[in-house]
Amino acid sequence: MAIDADYQLARGYRRVAEDYYERLQKSDANSCRAHQLSAEAFAWHGEYQNAILEYRKALQLKPGLEGAHRGIAEMYWEQRQYEQATQEYEAELQNYPLDDHAHLRIGEYRLAQGRIQDAIAELAAAHQVNTTSWEVCRALGQAWMAGGDPAKAEALLEAAVQNNPTDALSHKLLAEAYRATGRPELAEREHGIFHKLSAAEGN
Repeated sequence: MAIDADYQLARGYRRVAEDYYERLQKSDANSCRAHQLSAEAFAWHGEYQNAILEYRKALQLKPGLEGAHRGIAEMYWEQRQYEQATQEYEAELQNYPLDDHAHLRIGEYRLAQGRIQDAIAELAAAHQVNTTSWEVCRALGQAWMAGGDPAKAEALLEAAVQNNPTDALSHKLLAEAYRATGRPELAEREHGIFHKLSAAEGN
């Protein structure tokens, strides 16, 4: 099965990375790269606080280290500490403004806060960098729906469904967009797909 293959691939990657980290620790335990790899190893095991500490040590040695602020942000995001996560994503963007994932997460948080225009700006930046990401298309489409422009939302949500047809929420949002643009038949079709996928996820 594809899922089993993905799992085995992830395990293999983790073993290789951990072996590399151990070798690096022996040769240069206090390098920024060693601390970054240590942080990633802690993150894999769900030890978020230790991961954050290791990322901080890496940043002390190299303040502009790519991926370090984003790694910290991910730890905060996993713990639903969204404000702290956003601050770290913004710090990553100071050095690497084309990080679409950072723009995506900030945009999602701004949308949840009801800061629609800020959300659209962040998500549009993410979409400009990565036009094929279904997550970015879905989030930007959702933001345009919240901003009262279902026509713009529709094209983005169609792209989200095309790039990931198994995401139930994308179908639900697309149904809402079709309904808002006066196409009830298409809305009903997407709503039906949403219900089927939601039922499958529940089983």
